[in-house]
Amino acid sequence: MKLGWEPGVRRGDGQRFVITFKTSDSRHWTEVYLGSQTTATIERLEPGTSYQLKIFAENDVGKSKETD
Repeated sequence: MKLGWEPGVRRGDGQRFVITFKTSDSRHWTEVYLGSQTTATIERLEPGTSYQLKIFAENDVGKSKETD
């Protein structure tokens, strides 16, 4: 799965983005991307399985709100 997003307002240095995911029936979130690019590819997803993903930004100032 390929993802892309627009960065929000940049406050502080060292902005990076974090993507986490889990299967719909799991309680455990797994971090699959940490970096400064605004695109990412999530690999090894199982066909027919529902997933939830969250993306947020963080830097030396703090962490943004997570996506829904």
